[in-house]
Amino acid sequence: MENERKYAVRNYDELEALLTPFGWYDIEQGYLNPETRVRRITYPNGTKHHVFTYKQRLPNGHNLEIEAPITADLFEETWSHTTQRLTKRRISIDHGRLKWDIDFYRWSGGRYFVLAEVEMLPDMKQPDAILPYLAPHVVYEVPFDDGRFAARRLADEDHARTMAQELGLLPS
Repeated sequence: MENERKYAVRNYDELEALLTPFGWYDIEQGYLNPETRVRRITYPNGTKHHVFTYKQRLPNGHNLEIEAPITADLFEETWSHTTQRLTKRRISIDHGRLKWDIDFYRWSGGRYFVLAEVEMLPDMKQPDAILPYLAPHVVYEVPFDDGRFAARRLADEDHARTMAQELGLLPS
């Protein structure tokens, strides 16, 4: 089960430069339908992992997420059947008892959005504190029921631009 909070973040380039020393990996992700996706994860040394994921929001606000490794061949076969696709660089940082994933979304034409997500313990409603590196850059704490910031939705360039403009991250 996942219990997470998301935060829209500003200062893409500055934040990526600040956090890159923590390590990173790139993710190519495509959706077969709203609940299933495939991912190719590429690490800095060139190693690639391929994953199939089933994810569904439960009535208590937590996410049921089941991941299974798949072969590169199965990923390639499945990729041709995906609709919404995205590319992002992820930097993961453990802070206290929580794990933060900071995703730097990219389009083929450049960078466009930063979304931080904290994995909380099942009984938590809020993290103990915002990751100190992120705190000055947070522009919006995403409510639990705000699906506009789901990765599947942010894969749509028009939707992501609209969200970024609404948050003052892009000129209108």
